[in-house]
Amino acid sequence: MSRLYFSKRKFQERASIYTKRQVKDHLDIIDGMEVVKEGNHYMIPNYTIDGEHFYMYPISES
Repeated sequence: MSRLYFSKRKFQERASIYTKRQVKDHLDIIDGMEVVKEGNHYMIPNYTIDGEHFYMYPISES
């Protein structure tokens, strides 16, 4: 199975306005990060912004 990586560009093309607003401060940080499969869902399990820990879930494979 090939690895999946988060694409800020693709996210901005495909995500809803609501979703874009929710994660706008995170996009530069997670761009290019590996997306992992957990069960039937995809996620970025751990990243840090200004010392605060986050995870992104769910992430669409497309």
